[in-house]
Amino acid sequence: MKTINWGIIGLGNIAYKFSKDFDKIENARLLAVASKDDTKLQKFGKDFNIEKKFLFKNYQDLIFCNELDIVYIALPNSLH
Repeated sequence: MKTINWGIIGLGNIAYKFSKDFDKIENARLLAVASKDDTKLQKFGKDFNIEKKFLFKNYQDLIFCNELDIVYIALPNSLH
C-alpha cells in the first residue's frame, strides 16, 4: 500500500492535535509543514521529526512541493 504524504499549513493547536495520530496510521506520513512563525515552525519540526527541507516559511512553497499528496489547511476559515 502506498504511503500518503501529508503537509500542514498553519501550526496552531488543531494542527498539533491532528499530527499526533500520524504514527498510528500505517499508510500516512506527515512530511511537511508551513508557518509564517519561525518559532512555531522549528518547534513543530522538532516535535514531529520533520526534515529541515520540509519546514516551509511560505505557504505556496509547501503547496508546490511535489512530494506531497495532501495538504491540510489548519488556519482559521477566513485565511483559507
